[in-house]
Amino acid sequence: MRFDWYQGTIYDDEKSVLSHFSSHFNEVVRDADSLAKKARYDVGYTLRNTSTGEEVKVFAGGHNGVHGTHFCSTGENAIIVSQAVRRQWADGHHVTRADACQD
Repeated sequence: MRFDWYQGTIYDDEKSVLSHFSSHFNEVVRDADSLAKKARYDVGYTLRNTSTGEEVKVFAGGHNGVHGTHFCSTGENAIIVSQAVRRQWADGHHVTRADACQD
C-alpha cells in the first residue's frame, strides 16, 4: 500500500531510530524542537536526503517520549518512510495517521 501521510510511534530509542533512518537520509538537523514541544516531546529532528529532497520528522524525549520515538512523513516521503518503518519495526510501531494514496 502507498501512503501520502504516514505518522506514528516507534517503540525504540531515539538513537536507534536516527541511526536506522540515517542509512537513507544523509542529513540530520535538530531544527524542529518547537514543533516537537507542541506534541509534548523535547527534541525534534529533520532527516533529509539531500540528493532527492526526501525528508522525515523525528521527535523524542519529554512526556510523550517515554512511549517511544515519534515520526512523521508526507507526500512521496511517506512511501519510503512507511516501507522502512514496516520493515525494521514491523511489530514495534504504532500508526497514528496513515492516508492512503491512489495513483
